[in-house]
Amino acid sequence: MKVKILLLIYFFTVFAISGQERDFYTLDEAIRAGSIYLSERISGGTRIAVVNFVASQQTSNYVIGRLTSHLVNTGKFNVVDRHDLTEISREQGFNLSGNVSDESAQSIGKLLGAQTIISGSLTPFGNSHQMHIKALEVETGIVSGSITYTIMPKTTGEKIGTGALNLALGLGSYIDRDVAGGLTLTAGYLAAAGLFTIEALVMDRANPAVGVPATIGVTVMGLTMAYGFIRPFVYNRSPHIAAVIDNTQAGIVLTSDNHSEKNGLDFQMSYTIKF
Repeated sequence: MKVKILLLIYFFTVFAISGQERDFYTLDEAIRAGSIYLSERISGGTRIAVVNFVASQQTSNYVIGRLTSHLVNTGKFNVVDRHDLTEISREQGFNLSGNVSDESAQSIGKLLGAQTIISGSLTPFGNSHQMHIKALEVETGIVSGSITYTIMPKTTGEKIGTGALNLALGLGSYIDRDVAGGLTLTAGYLAAAGLFTIEALVMDRANPAVGVPATIGVTVMGLTMAYGFIRPFVYNRSPHIAAVIDNTQAGIVLTSDNHSEKNGLDFQMSYTIKF
């Protein structure tokens, strides 16, 4: 009973903290928040295109791609395919990562058949960056939405603190609004606990597989703990790499131990990464 109460308090605290408003965001959080903002400002069924984002080439491509994906996944808009945008931009000599006038962006929007175009920028501001997103109606030139987010990098000490909190079922990642990382850590710790429980309460001592669940549990626990400390550094440095990690699937398979004289059981671990 006490365990259930503690778990309820834990998850209530996690979601209460993660739901609090903050004055700064990570890059991925700002992109996600921007897509939500745009979905509230632009009418459903509108054909839209994310035409340019002023930043380095790599950052520009990343933001345009992620923002386009978020807008597609709302199911609310008809979003211009990035391939079409790239082709038109190349033909018109249009730089997706450079400064362009509203008139030039509107011209690209007309060629794409878009009703609303979205542009943005990422500029340094002291120790932070300001990410600005704007929605412009192609025909009228009216700005239908404009918002700015402050992106603040975490210090090394803050990342280490998040890693330490991740020892509590991924609490640090939840507080950091890194839900994917938090869920991965929670699943890892629960999986390890389940394996230890099997070893202690289910396994018959005479079973040749005795010790295998505990060994796997120790491995899973160790990998989860290491991941918990590494995750804050990866997530706050490169959300793109974090996204690849989120699509990494680990598998554990029990096999026959052909190298053992007792012909017991062994296990193999595999990873699948989706790009």
